[in-house]
Amino acid sequence: MRIKTLTVLLALIKHSMLAELEFRINAVTNAFNTIIGLLLALYFLDAMFAEIGSLGGWNFYKVLALFGVAMVLEGLLEAWLFPCLHALSEQVRTGDLDYLLVRPIDSQFLVSCSKISLWELPRVIIGLIMVVISMYNEGALNPQNLVAFVGLMTTGIAIFYSIFLITCTLSIWFVKIGDIWIFSYALMEISRFPVVAFPLPLRPFLTYLLPVYFVSNVPVSAAMGLIQWQEIITSIFFAVIFLCISRAFWLFALRSYSSASS
Repeated sequence: MRIKTLTVLLALIKHSMLAELEFRINAVTNAFNTIIGLLLALYFLDAMFAEIGSLGGWNFYKVLALFGVAMVLEGLLEAWLFPCLHALSEQVRTGDLDYLLVRPIDSQFLVSCSKISLWELPRVIIGLIMVVISMYNEGALNPQNLVAFVGLMTTGIAIFYSIFLITCTLSIWFVKIGDIWIFSYALMEISRFPVVAFPLPLRPFLTYLLPVYFVSNVPVSAAMGLIQWQEIITSIFFAVIFLCISRAFWLFALRSYSSASS
């Protein structure tokens, strides 16, 4: 990351922090809601595993780690992607996107990092704690597995970001398509479960077309020390491909954008 871009990013984060400090009660509220969601998830998993021994060959703690990864994705969605990218439709409608495009810095970067909702981050922290607890109970808590998890969680987030960017970029053509981001929420919900638990005909779709497998399943496998080199290479490949596709789609969309002020 260039120094100029890093400086702008730090400035945007500082601005977001100052704005969020006006609503400190939101931090407590979001933390409380997250804990309630966690307790409900634990109750659901406990009830489910009381009836079945495993889910697609995954035991309780592996599925708990999946729920943790999904909570991390949900936290990032609410703290970062939704505040920034969901506003794109309104920016296109009002012409505010014009002001971002004329600034001397990459437009995709500005659109993607214009606002951070810090009070949504408790979901990310609690999700990570769930993964660590699962690793401990599976006897997989060691530096090697932690590094592998963080690395492949990063590739999963890159894929998730790319999909969200692509869906929100459609608003450049279809301003009234604001609810298409629900697609990304559906992806996040599906990521709570192992792909092998779905019917066999759906597995290739959830692996390669809607890559739930690489977004959530692979990071959990890495956390449990069950990852293969082939999966690591494929995850990196998919992350790079999705980032390139989303970048190309963004640039293509800008060529079709007509300024609201023109």
